[in-house]
Amino acid sequence: MAEIDLFQSLVLGLSLNERQELLERLKKMSNKNLESLYFDHEPPETKLRIEEQFFQLSWFSRLAYYVMSLFASKSPAQIFEDRQVLLLQKKIDHKNPGLYDYQSSKLLAPFFYQMNLLKTASRFFYSALDAGFNRDKGAFFAFLGSLEMPGVHTQIQAAMNPELLDEKNPEASESELKHIASRYIEDALKVINDKERAAMYYDARSLHCLKELAFFPFDRILLAFSIDMATKDYACTFKIVKDLMISLNNILFSLKRSPPLTLLESLFIFILQEKSGVSDVDINTDIKNLLSDAEESLEVIRDFNIKIPLTKIIRCASRNASLQPKEIAGGEDWYSVYRDYWKTQVEKTLLQYLRGKRNRKLHDTFSMFLNHKEIIPLENIYSDTNPEGVDLRGAMSLSFLRAFYSFIFMPEINRVLKPVVLDGEFARKENRVEFNESYNVFINIEDDIKALENKISYLGEYGKRLAAAQNEMTSLAIKRRKLQAITDEASTEALGIIQGVHKSCNSMNFIIDGILGKDTTDKYGRLINHSHFVEKNVYFINKLNFAKSKFSKILEILEEMDNLRIG
Repeated sequence: MAEIDLFQSLVLGLSLNERQELLERLKKMSNKNLESLYFDHEPPETKLRIEEQFFQLSWFSRLAYYVMSLFASKSPAQIFEDRQVLLLQKKIDHKNPGLYDYQSSKLLAPFFYQMNLLKTASRFFYSALDAGFNRDKGAFFAFLGSLEMPGVHTQIQAAMNPELLDEKNPEASESELKHIASRYIEDALKVINDKERAAMYYDARSLHCLKELAFFPFDRILLAFSIDMATKDYACTFKIVKDLMISLNNILFSLKRSPPLTLLESLFIFILQEKSGVSDVDINTDIKNLLSDAEESLEVIRDFNIKIPLTKIIRCASRNASLQPKEIAGGEDWYSVYRDYWKTQVEKTLLQYLRGKRNRKLHDTFSMFLNHKEIIPLENIYSDTNPEGVDLRGAMSLSFLRAFYSFIFMPEINRVLKPVVLDGEFARKENRVEFNESYNVFINIEDDIKALENKISYLGEYGKRLAAAQNEMTSLAIKRRKLQAITDEASTEALGIIQGVHKSCNSMNFIIDGILGKDTTDKYGRLINHSHFVEKNVYFINKLNFAKSKFSKILEILEEMDNLRIG
């Protein structure tokens, strides 16, 4: 997760000017040969199926093959194909001798050594892709898009400012703000023009072909070679690696041109992101070295395609003179990946903003509710300043409830509830039982929280068990499970206290409604000696209403804290 967040910070953190400056530096440093990587010098007629080639022959040549077929168990076209394969082998032997033995259908030592060089060159891109693209494809395309489509990127950034979005739409609900932000992204994507779309597709296509080459199983081919007794050098029966050779040929055929500098820059940035906080690092030197390595690797790929007529070798070995390499599929998904990434990022940014807004509002509510008294956190709780503490769920809620007990319940609410506990005559026994149970929950809040706080202390039950589990000589996975189990047990106890208060607040509200004659369910009624309390305290009704308002507010705050996953 930390790695992905770092990639996202690269996408969101570097300004467009910084990206463009870096690209300009790359262009000045680059000696990149912009020639094709793959060369196709075959005449158009050789790309036809063998039957089509045969029927393009003169009538006299076709007649000759028909005559030959009378003395062979093959069709004229098959005899023609055999002749083409034989001619092809002679061309290979003449221009690229020592690569392939037609008689034994074996790949020879020079082929082995060239394949080894290609593997080494491809591994550079393996490292580059693994450092960035494979870890967060969306962030990579977003960074690439900032270079190829700066206008679109700038428009998307506007949707990444949720505060501005909120200011422009003050009456919008949270769901409406999400819809507006999503619409901003869709509007930005509509601005992409044909030139930008083509550039992104070409980048994505080049990237996919590089990836296929970088992750190609070269070792399976190389391990198929062994020392041949006749030549005393490496050789391999073509049949063993036929499918791999066809696959490799398709990849090389698809990677026709050098990758653009924008694509290479994006790869380099994601490689160098791990050094971003390291001192004594010369980024310019590092980029220059990476660019040099990339150019060398691309030159090896180009050189392989020049020295190894792979398509011709496959035709000879397969006895198929019209065999053609095929374009591999890939890169078409760049748009959906790019779009989904930004939609996710905008939604995440907006949710963080709204969560923070609700969080601030909740803390303002805390402050007003507690008459601006300070909430003291529980001891030995996990935090940025105490990473060794217990990650107790509900810790913030418990701190709030303890403050409520000290500053609101005991000095104010208890004054009106305690007389009811002592002298109240309930018409129904079950109402009295429910009232007493709820009252005791509030009276015991401080003691219950203190007891749990002692348990999670270093000398308490949970604290000792956590320390023992941490010091156990066992696997990390087992240790994590044990630590999580202990934390879950402590959290269950914490949530039990919170749920008890939640239930008691509801009960008190119903009972007070009954005492005040506001219950509509006929389950809770007035006190038999109601007049006694009114006569003794003229503010009794007001104080009950005050208590109920506080219990209702406690319910709101606890539910909001739960929604925000606070503490």
